[in-house]
This record gives sequence, C-alpha cells and structure tokens, in this order.
Amino acid sequence: MTSTGIQALRDILAMYRTSMPDVHQEWLHASTHGDRTYIHYRMTGTNTGAYGDMPPTGMAVDVMGVDILRFQDGKAAEHWGYMEDMKMMTQLGLMPPPDAEAKK
Repeated sequence: MTSTGIQALRDILAMYRTSMPDVHQEWLHASTHGDRTYIHYRMTGTNTGAYGDMPPTGMAVDVMGVDILRFQDGKAAEHWGYMEDMKMMTQLGLMPPPDAEAKK
C-alpha cells in the first residue's frame, strides 16, 4: 500500500472488507487521556477474498490489537498501533506457527 493519511485508512478498511466481508471489530477497552485515545480491540472474520497479494483461504481469524491516536485541532494527527499479524497469518495457514521449527 502506498497511500498515506486518511486515504491509507480508507484503503486498509477496504482491504479488510474485501478479504473478510464478515469482518467484525469489538472494542474491549477504550480510553482518552489528554490528546490521546487508546483502543484495545478484537477482530474476527473469515478470509473469503484476496488479502493484498494473498489468495483467499476460507479460514477464520481471531486476533487482538491496539490503536493509539493523538488528536490535534479536532483531527487525528498521529497513530501508533499493532495487531497480531503473525497470529493472523498462522490462522490463515499462510505461515507456520512460530514454534513449528522447534517441534521438528
């Protein structure tokens, strides 16, 4: 993805909707302190469409993530976050579990 700013957010959301039409995000915790908002979420869905360059697998995902946004003048000015990407790729069958080599 090469877009930035609000277009990058639109592109990411479109990719999730295309790859997992049943995608659902549940906010587990949310808090605002000063100019920052913190969101802890759970994302679930079934991969029935392409995820970027990766073909659909038909498998379900269930991962957690955190987003931190800093607001300035009523707009999001910065974003930090993570999602359990490796866990998601493992659940989709697109990479082996992290401990697969140790079990050989």
